[in-house]
Amino acid sequence: MRRRLLIGTVAIAVMCVVILGVPLILLARHEVWTSARDRLNEQAASAAVDVEDRVELNRPLDLRPLQKLMPHRRLTVTTPTGHLVTAAGTTITQPLTARAAAADYTVIVQAPQGPVATRAREITATLVALGAAAIAAAVGLALWQSRRLAAPVAQLLARADDLGRGDFTGPAFVSGITEIDEVAHVLDRSARQIGSLVELQRDFAADAAHQLRTPLTSVALHIDEMALAGGEAVKDEAEEALGQVERLNRVITAFLARARGDAAPPEAVDLSALVADCCSPYARLLRRANRRLHTAITPGISVCVRSDHVLAALGCLLDNALVHGAGTVSVSTVGHERTVDVVVTDEGPGVPAELRDSIFERLISGAHSSGIGLGLARALTTTEGGTLRLEPPATFALTLPVEEPAGPTLTG
Repeated sequence: MRRRLLIGTVAIAVMCVVILGVPLILLARHEVWTSARDRLNEQAASAAVDVEDRVELNRPLDLRPLQKLMPHRRLTVTTPTGHLVTAAGTTITQPLTARAAAADYTVIVQAPQGPVATRAREITATLVALGAAAIAAAVGLALWQSRRLAAPVAQLLARADDLGRGDFTGPAFVSGITEIDEVAHVLDRSARQIGSLVELQRDFAADAAHQLRTPLTSVALHIDEMALAGGEAVKDEAEEALGQVERLNRVITAFLARARGDAAPPEAVDLSALVADCCSPYARLLRRANRRLHTAITPGISVCVRSDHVLAALGCLLDNALVHGAGTVSVSTVGHERTVDVVVTDEGPGVPAELRDSIFERLISGAHSSGIGLGLARALTTTEGGTLRLEPPATFALTLPVEEPAGPTLTG
C-alpha cells in the first residue's frame, strides 16, 4: 500500500510539473528572446532618427557617438542600393539583427546572441529546479501520508489475523482517520459477535460431550456386567462392544477438542491397523444384513494424521455404504508417491447424477437422511491435510498424506 501510494503521488506530481512546467519554460524562453529583439528594434529606431537628422543637416555620418551609447552593438548604415556607407563596432557572428529606415538609408543594429541564450538557460534551469523541488516536496508528502495511512491499516490486518487465530478480545484503536476508524469499529463489533457465537459453540460442544459420556459410561458398565454373567461367546461380543464404546468416547473427546481449538497434533499411525479398527463393527453389521465387507489394505503404510478424525471420516463412509448402498462393501488402498487413497465402494446404484456436485455439502441427502455424514467426513479429512472425492457412481476415495521416512542418521 505504501509503495502504491508513493508511486501514485509522485506520478501525479511529475505529470503536473510536466503539464504546467514545460509550457511555462517555453513561454519564459520566448519572452527572453522577444524582449531582446524589442530592445534591439528600439535601439535601431533611435539610431535611425540620429542618422536622418545628420542627412537633413548635411552633416557627416559619424556613428561613433551612437556606438558609445550602444556598447556591444554593431551599427551599419547602407544606401537603398545596398552599398555600405559606414559601420561601427566589431563584427558579430550569429547576431540578432534589427533594421530601421532613415530617409533613403537603412540603419542596421546587430547584437550577440550569447547573453540572450545564457539568460534563457538561466531561466530554464531555475524553472527546472523549482519543478524538481515540487516533485521532492510531493515525495516527502507521499512518504508522510503513506506512513500515516499504512500504520493503522497494518493494525487492522493484525487485528483481522488475531480474529483468524481465535482472539476476539483485542483492544480497539483510533487512528484519527475517519474511514479507517469506521472499519476498525465494525471489525471490533464483528469480533465481539463472533466471539459470542464461538463461546456458545464451545459451551454447546462441552455440554453435548458431557451428556453423551454419561450414558456411554452406563452402557459400558452394563456391557461389562453382561460379560461377567454370560458365557464365552457373550464375553467376546461384550469385549468388542466395549472397544467400540471406548472408540466412540475417543471420538467425542476429539470433536470436543476440535470445537475448542486445542486438538492434538497429527502423529504417525499404521494405516492398516486404523482401517481394521474402523471396519470391525461394520463387518458384523453387514453380516446381519446378509452383506459382506471385503478389505484389501496394503500393510506397512504409515500416515501422519489424527487417528480419531480419520476413524470418524471412514466411519461416515462405511455408514453411508451400509445405509444407502447394497451388496458387498469393499475397502482398499491405492498408494501414490506421497499420498495414499483409502477407497470405499459398494454395489449399490450410487449417488444420483443431480446430487454429485453437492453431495458433500451439509444437509444435502438423496435418501431423506440428515445430510451431515459426508460433509463431516470431508471436513475431517481436510483438517488432516487430505481430500475426499466421489468417483461415480458409488466409490469414495479418501486421500491421506503418507508419513515421510526419516533420513539416515550420520555419526561421526
